Amino acid sequence: MNESDRVGGNLKLQLVIMNSYFKDDDFKDPIKKYLRNYYLSSVELSSVYYYMLLSQNDVIMNDAALYGSPTKSKYIETRVEYSQIMELPDGEGTTNAYISTYIMMDESHKSTIRNVSTFAMVFSDTGGFMTITFLVTVIIV
Repeated sequence: MNESDRVGGNLKLQLVIMNSYFKDDDFKDPIKKYLRNYYLSSVELSSVYYYMLLSQNDVIMNDAALYGSPTKSKYIETRVEYSQIMELPDGEGTTNAYISTYIMMDESHKSTIRNVSTFAMVFSDTGGFMTITFLVTVIIV
């Protein structure tokens, strides 16, 4: 075992990626961003391949009664899908890396729809409950 193989077996890679998520109860800034730390390490006399996926997700916010027309936003989530370890070939001149990271777009994505209604909208959707309540109130008073 040569010196580069000994050093290669002890490599540690810290990968920091900006990630995001949708917080449905925040009406001012619903897409929250944070840093996600991935800790990748090598294996002695092996090449480790990490396969990461980026998932682009959609949000439709129907807050029309409160803030105007519906808005659309996107946010990205990352994850390590799987890793693969391959033994390095013996001999000099190998071109394999000790740690390899492949970042790919995910085929699947989430779609989230947020609907916000006022009390008046809810009562009008229940068959004119406000009108019935008003009539009963007028009759009683």
